[in-house]
This record gives sequence, structure tokens and C-alpha cells, in this order.
Amino acid sequence: MRNSVAFPVTVCTLTSMNKPDFLSQFLQDDGRTVIVPIDHGTAIPVPGLESPAELIGQLNPFADGYVVNLGAALGLANALDGKGVCLRTDIYKPAYGDNTDHGSYLVYSIEDALEVDAHAVMNMCYPHHPNEAQIFRECAELINQSQLTGIPVILESLPFGIGRPDDYTVENIRFAVRAAAELGADIVKTAYPGDRDGFESIVKESYVPVIVLGGAATDDAGILRMAADAISAGAAGVAIGRNVWQHPHAERMAKPCTRSFTRMPRPTAPQAFWRTVRNTGYQPSELLLNVKLWGISPSSVVIW
Repeated sequence: MRNSVAFPVTVCTLTSMNKPDFLSQFLQDDGRTVIVPIDHGTAIPVPGLESPAELIGQLNPFADGYVVNLGAALGLANALDGKGVCLRTDIYKPAYGDNTDHGSYLVYSIEDALEVDAHAVMNMCYPHHPNEAQIFRECAELINQSQLTGIPVILESLPFGIGRPDDYTVENIRFAVRAAAELGADIVKTAYPGDRDGFESIVKESYVPVIVLGGAATDDAGILRMAADAISAGAAGVAIGRNVWQHPHAERMAKPCTRSFTRMPRPTAPQAFWRTVRNTGYQPSELLLNVKLWGISPSSVVIW
């Protein structure tokens, strides 16, 4: 059993913002959010993050906030200015070769988040993982510090661990989301189980906002359809990383998530829908996904 990293609980409580203020850096007036995680550098080697400041500049018009490691929070402070900053407090390396799968291990604290002017922290929560007991204690430790400071905690709750899509069933995700909420998370990030009705029931049973992750890179239509289904089922937003910044045109993937899934009001008629989006630069496939989201029959509209 690995050693626990002990942090002092006498963290600084002097901040000019309370928890709703911090949360408003991510959750907008409509209760929705688009978060872009760029915290993969400690977990897996992935292309697409070679110039993070430039990437943030591209995505800032569409993203409400970013998930970053401590080094990025320090080194990219100017680029991140004005956006919600969520500090990743753990390392979540997947199992590699014959190495033991340790899951997630806490390395930073709420105090570190305050030092870099972060507005929230994010930590993995792996129900049913072999190291579940230690991971749950570390999540609870962060939540205890959150109660003292007002810094929100986003728990990324995934049954059995990261990269286990076969285990991300409706029932397993249901338990993972509810467990994170019961621990005291302010927002729960989780995987989409592929079942819209099942996911809707999961969201209804959670008394804190639920956002969905994007996961490994997939095709454009697949990720946009997943986001549309999740939002229509009640998700508060999306936290999509690789499917945005590994795309040849990252801003094109961020734009529909922001303007259509989370920002546009539901139109009252097909004509209103097309007047709303005709000048946004969407591709026809993106527009048709929005048609699906709002329940408008594609046969009843004409692409101008």
C-alpha cells in the first residue's frame, strides 16, 4: 500500500471569493460550461500540446475554462487570464506494461490552487479500483480543504479507473457519479455511457452538476453527437480535451460545443434555427447534429 501524502488542513481561508463566485468562472448564467482539459502531460505522451499558449489563444473565444497541471498554471498564467482555471491535484497515470496500476495519487492541495489563483481543483475518483480506499481518502481530504476555503472540487469519477470503456456501463457510471456527489464534490465529471436515457436518469439522481468527458480521439460526428446527447439528457456541459486540440482545426471543434450545445436557446421553429446559425460558419454535419439536439426534423428544413 502506498504512503499517503499528508497536507496541512490549516490552509489559508482568506479569499475575496466564495464558492458560487469560483463556480461562476466555469458555469455560466445558463448553468452550462465548456471546459478544455490540457493536463495530459503527466499521464500519457500525446501530440497536440506542443504550443499550449497558442492553443489557449485559439480556444479562448469558445472555452469557459481549462484544466491544467501546476506547471502550466504557473507558466501559462498570462494566456489563461480571464478564464476559469482548474488545477489538477493528482497524477493519474494509466497502467503501463507490467507496472502496478496505482490509479490516482494526490500531489497538490487546495493551498497550491490558491497560490496560482485557480478557481477550482480536479481529482480522479475511481470507485471499485484496487486502491479505492486511498483514492477516496484523498478526495475527501481535498473536499475538507474546500470547505475551509470555498475552492470548488470537481471529481472525475470513473468506475475501475481511466481507460476502461467496457466498464463504463449505465449502472457503473450511476454509482460513480452518486459516490462522488456523496463525498461532497461540487461538480462531477464522468464518461458518457452511450445510452441517452440511461444517462438522463444518472443526471437526475445527482444533486450536483454533471459534465461529460470526451475521452480518446474519435471522429467529429461521433464526439459532437455524444455531446449533443449528453446535454439534451441534462449534463451541465462538456470537458473535452484530445478531441478538441488534436483536431486539425481545434477551434472548429470547440465552437459547436460552445455556441450550439451550451449557448443557443432552443428555437421555436426551423426557420428561427437557421436564422440563428446561418452565419456561424458551421459545416452541414454540425448543423444537422444541432437539428437532432433540438428535435427538429431534418426533412423540414433547408440549408441556405
